[in-house]
Amino acid sequence: MNIINNMPVGRKLACGFGIVLLLMVILGVVAYSEVNKMALYADIQGGADNLQESMITARQQEKNYILKNDRDSFTLHDEAMDGVVADLTHLKAMVTNAGERAAIVEIEAMIPKYTAPFGKLMVKIEEKSVALGATVASANDVEGAIKASSTDQAAKTTMLLDLNLIRRNEKNFQTRGDLNANADVSRNDEYTAAMSNEIGGLKAYVSTLAIPQSEKSAINGELDSYLANFLRYHDLAADTDVITADDGDMVQYGQELVEATDVLTTIANDKSHETAASAKTAIIIFLLVAIVAGAGIALFLTRVITRPLNEVMIAANKIKDGDFGYDIRVDSNDELGKLARTFGEMKAGLQGIVTETIRVAKEAQKGNLDARSSVQAKGELNDLVVSMNAMLEAVVIPIRENIRIVNAYADGKLDTRVQIKTAGEFTQLAETLDQFGEDLPIIAETGRIAGSAAEGDLTVKAEIDAEGDYRKLVSSVDELVGVLSDTVVTAKGVSTNVLGIAEGLASAAEESASAAEESSSSVEEQTSAIQELTSEAQGLSDVAHELMEGLNKFTVLEDEHGHD
Repeated sequence: MNIINNMPVGRKLACGFGIVLLLMVILGVVAYSEVNKMALYADIQGGADNLQESMITARQQEKNYILKNDRDSFTLHDEAMDGVVADLTHLKAMVTNAGERAAIVEIEAMIPKYTAPFGKLMVKIEEKSVALGATVASANDVEGAIKASSTDQAAKTTMLLDLNLIRRNEKNFQTRGDLNANADVSRNDEYTAAMSNEIGGLKAYVSTLAIPQSEKSAINGELDSYLANFLRYHDLAADTDVITADDGDMVQYGQELVEATDVLTTIANDKSHETAASAKTAIIIFLLVAIVAGAGIALFLTRVITRPLNEVMIAANKIKDGDFGYDIRVDSNDELGKLARTFGEMKAGLQGIVTETIRVAKEAQKGNLDARSSVQAKGELNDLVVSMNAMLEAVVIPIRENIRIVNAYADGKLDTRVQIKTAGEFTQLAETLDQFGEDLPIIAETGRIAGSAAEGDLTVKAEIDAEGDYRKLVSSVDELVGVLSDTVVTAKGVSTNVLGIAEGLASAAEESASAAEESSSSVEEQTSAIQELTSEAQGLSDVAHELMEGLNKFTVLEDEHGHD
């Protein structure tokens, strides 16, 4: 398994396709072999069929030759047997089955046993034909001897009629072509016996004729020659019948040859079907094996190739969702395994950068602006780390400068200004702080006016120009000082009135006391004095209300300036 894991993807694919190709080649070889076997047995079956057909043709020509006694049938028979021998030779070169070889050997052994009787038959038939010709010629010679005799016409007619009767038995024997059931070598058959008797009777009749002995001898000699030729023909016919008999060698071996060729044809046919079925089974089995093996190899290669890719895909989706905790598990050392491990290293680098960024951000949240990322990275990731640290520097330095400026303003150093180079919105912030520093003297001027008012000098006014809300502030301070001045004046008048009233009340009180001591005043005088005291007290109350209204107005103006 380690060998496969360490094998490059291209080699894995090449091996997989090579195995599939090998299986296809083996399948092709098996199919080719089985098809060749099928073709071979188809040829064997065809050869066996041709052999059987040639043998049947030979038997047919055999029968034609026996019936017709013609040379054409004999020639066709020989051609058919030559075809049998040729087909047998062709089959012998092709067959491999023991049963087929045994059948061929049997046929080869029977062919001579069949052709030898047929050869004898041919000789016998030829001899029989010659004997028949001699018999016919002898019969004609007998007829000629009778006609040439010196006997009277009536005797000649009688002898010719007897000769015709003898010839009829001869013709019957020739036409029917068979021997009776009792036929044997003793020639004891119906037609032969009749001819012998009739020839004997004719010879007896000739001996009774009043003709020269030479004529009698001539007629009797021709009759003996005729009978001898017929008996020769008869014997040859008997021999032919023996050869062509159903239980004769020629017929028996001919039938056995046909049966043997039929057996060979049956064996070839069965073997052809068996080979076709075997080829079909072998091809189907090997095809199934090839399919299963190919599917297994495909699944294995798919798993080997897609597993690292799936791991990378899962890790990528996890990273997409912000989860850097997934570990890529790959065992292979091929290109895909290296890709997965490289992706894992990239993930670890990104995770380190993200973790370090989070740490720096939390440190910044805690107020530690000196925290920087110290993670080790390469290439553009290192540029990212450096850029993040540079960004922090770009933010922290202006913030610290602003803090310095604000602290200086808080310490009263209003002439402090920004001393660093800034960019973007930090430049706007620096310019705003500097502008704020420029505007702070207005506040000092306001303090000066307030200080003078606190010392009792309400005639001091703002001596600087201002814009915007600062102008409103200066105007409000001046207005506030004016209100304070008016209030003070009013308070002074009220105080004077209160003082006069107080003095009058004191005087009235003294008079009331004097009147009480003297007890000489009347009740009306005391009543008049009380009413006067009440009127004065009402006047004092109005003055006090006026003073309170002035103070409230001052308080409202003070609140407005405080908000400004």
